[in-house]
Amino acid sequence: MQAMIRGFDAPLFIPILKEGVVYLIDKYQVMKSKHNFNVLLEDLMIVLSRMSEVKEIVEDNTQYPDYHFNFVHFKDLPDKIYKKKILTDVIGIVTTITPVTKVQLNNRDVPVQKRDIYIQNASCESLKVVLYGDITLSIQEQEILQRNTNVVLAFAGLMIKT
Repeated sequence: MQAMIRGFDAPLFIPILKEGVVYLIDKYQVMKSKHNFNVLLEDLMIVLSRMSEVKEIVEDNTQYPDYHFNFVHFKDLPDKIYKKKILTDVIGIVTTITPVTKVQLNNRDVPVQKRDIYIQNASCESLKVVLYGDITLSIQEQEILQRNTNVVLAFAGLMIKT
């Protein structure tokens, strides 16, 4: 199930919540999912607030997966163009990584960093994934391209555009 913390409550949870840890949560709300940018296609979501109680469960957490992906076949991507209800996950072998450049976007006052990454699926179909902002620097171009093996990258939470 997807969960949300509103911006004004986020500072309360930043020091508490850690990735890879399982929690017991009490005093939360259940509400209809947002209309856009969901990671799961569910009708309901959990909303944490300053009234919520979060307790770390200290036990063997290996029964819970660290990550969940809903990978989409490349051939199904045209059906997701500009659809905002649910974000898209893709996976593929890296074929090309462009250097980071600066571009001016219509919705930004200052230029942002941009990088294109081309991936290929098992059917040899190619896909260009465009990254913007600080995430562009997290991809170590030289390290990936100098490997003697294929490098597989998974991209989660993408908005599909043309």
